[in-house]
Formats: sequence, C-alpha cells, structure tokens
Amino acid sequence: MIETIASVGDPQRAAVAETMPPSPIPTSLRDRLRQGSAQEHARLDARLGAIDLATARGYARFLTIHSAGLAAVQPAAAAFIGASLGLALPDARAMVAADLREMGLAEPAGAAPPIDPAQGAGAAYVLLGSRMGMGVISRGVHLPPGACGRYLFDRSLGALWRPMRDWLQAAPAQGPLAEAALAGTQAAFAAFTAAAGIGPGA
Repeated sequence: MIETIASVGDPQRAAVAETMPPSPIPTSLRDRLRQGSAQEHARLDARLGAIDLATARGYARFLTIHSAGLAAVQPAAAAFIGASLGLALPDARAMVAADLREMGLAEPAGAAPPIDPAQGAGAAYVLLGSRMGMGVISRGVHLPPGACGRYLFDRSLGALWRPMRDWLQAAPAQGPLAEAALAGTQAAFAAFTAAAGIGPGA
C-alpha cells in the first residue's frame, strides 16, 4: 500500500502561492503563518512525495526525515508550548529514536541547527499542525513486520493542536511576535525539507 507521508504544517494544506489568487489580509496569526509559508509548505510536500510505509525502506526513510527535522524544530516548539500554553510537549524525538532502534538504525547526522527559541511559536505551529495530517495517514496503514509505530500512531502530540490553534487565532497577525513566528515557521519547513535530502532513499 502506498501511503503519502504526512503533510507537515497547518492541517489546511498550503498551495503554491503563484497558483492562488491574492490572499486576503490576515486577521490572525494563524492566517499569517499559513499564507506566509505557503511556498515553503508546497516545496516540502513536493520533496516528500509518496513513501510506502509498508516497506522497511520506506518506513526507515519516513523515520529518518522526521528524526532530522525534529532535531531542529522540537526544542523551540517545546519551549514555546511550555511558556505560552502552560503545557508539556511529548518527546517526539524519543518516539522516533525508539522506532529507529527497532529498525536497527541510528538517528541521522546532518540535522539543521536548532531554531531560535524566540521563533518557537512558528516551530510549534508546524510540528503540531503536522499531526493532524499524520492522524489521517495512519488510518489503515500497515507497517513492516515488527514495527510498532510509536511516532506514527501517537495521538498525544495532536491533542495539543487545539490549544495551539486557539492561541494563534487570538494572537496579532502583525508586529514583532508575528514576524518571529513567521521566521520560525519558515525555518521549520526548511529543516524538514533539508531532512528529506539525507538518509536512506534520499
């Protein structure tokens, strides 16, 4: 079974900006981040393409991409979620590391540098938003024999999307906070895009 890898970012999938009519002026930070990162989102989706999670090679590639991307994105996202939402971010990197060990693989080298904690709102937007698409993709998927899919089937990360969404809806779309969040969003997409170029099957 061919399963398309989870779209990373807001559940409302981004489209390439040139193919869309002019976007309305954003009224919330969520709108600003979605509009301001549309090209990066589309570029990442194009790089990921289709991955067959039922094969050992495809599943290893899925884990490798997320391991490298999370290395750059998770620290800033966790700091933001703790400070601004008063919640704890589950350790997605630990889930992926355990899944990689199960496949006899190590965590990949060459990850992008960690995102600036000041840009953590954008990192959290991408990380938590991606879990909605992950939930859809994981339904009915069959992993290689012996793989339990700790990361793929996790629901604890997705449970944080609603408070994250509410925060974004209430936050201003302009100003220093919005600019930092947009920079973090673009950096998070870039980290996952770079991760798609390393590891098995790259």
